[in-house]
Amino acid sequence: MNLLALDLASTCGFALDADDVDVSDNPEYGSVKFDGAIGMRAFVFENWLERIIKDRRVTTIAIEGAVPVTRTTSLDAILWLRGTELIVRKTCAERKINLMVVGVGTWRSFFIGRAHAPKARPTGSSIDG
Repeated sequence: MNLLALDLASTCGFALDADDVDVSDNPEYGSVKFDGAIGMRAFVFENWLERIIKDRRVTTIAIEGAVPVTRTTSLDAILWLRGTELIVRKTCAERKINLMVVGVGTWRSFFIGRAHAPKARPTGSSIDG
């Protein structure tokens, strides 16, 4: 199983377990509030997702389900979060890829067996390729 786990919150981190190679990163696509229109960032995200699925032969995608939105959450952040979730769901349906929705409180422990990941420095790769 080639698993792609997506954290769709503000930094949109991902972890990929495919072909006996583990990769994780936080791609840079601009901040949620200030860089580019939501639609353009969603377009870039969708292209990145399609490329990862094709290149790594992803068979399962996992996302965090029902991320809480509070009254202090900005409209841009809400649109980004819900929009990327819809892109993932649409892509999984079209490509017949398994979708796992993991509960908010169990996300980290579901994948790494404990509540907090070890500290590591991000590599800062680009979502554009």
